[in-house]
Amino acid sequence: MAVLRTGGYEGGYISMAALLEGALERELKRLAIEFNNGEPFPPNAGGFRQGRPLGS
Repeated sequence: MAVLRTGGYEGGYISMAALLEGALERELKRLAIEFNNGEPFPPNAGGFRQGRPLGS
């Protein structure tokens, strides 16, 4: 609903995809600041872990 109500305003989002992209970008910046001295994380060369989470 927030997307529909704010799409025409500066700082609003015109689609759900745009909202999600903006939220993900902000979180990635926050993580880089908190855990990597503000630098972007290097690319992941090994792929993602698969299967059940550790400790489950």
